[in-house]
Amino acid sequence: MLELKRKEKPNYPHAVDFGKFRAPVAMISDSENLEEKIWNVEVATDGYLASVHFDYSDHVNGKKRAWGTESWNLIKVNKEWKITSVAFTVTESD
Repeated sequence: MLELKRKEKPNYPHAVDFGKFRAPVAMISDSENLEEKIWNVEVATDGYLASVHFDYSDHVNGKKRAWGTESWNLIKVNKEWKITSVAFTVTESD
């Protein structure tokens, strides 16, 4: 997928500089309506470790902007769940 994206957009980044990364919400103007839809949610846990896997799509002003799959790993510390890692795919709409 990245190889195709780089053919279409030669300047497509190879890596993200998180020092310059803005929160996703900050990338949307105040006049835009942002909605994230999730489905196919799967949760597995033994009570102390957990994983969550789901499909998602992002919509701006009612139009699908991107979609993919997301996976979280969590650990329970002092009776609170903490996210330890997040991995996801992104397919952008044209």
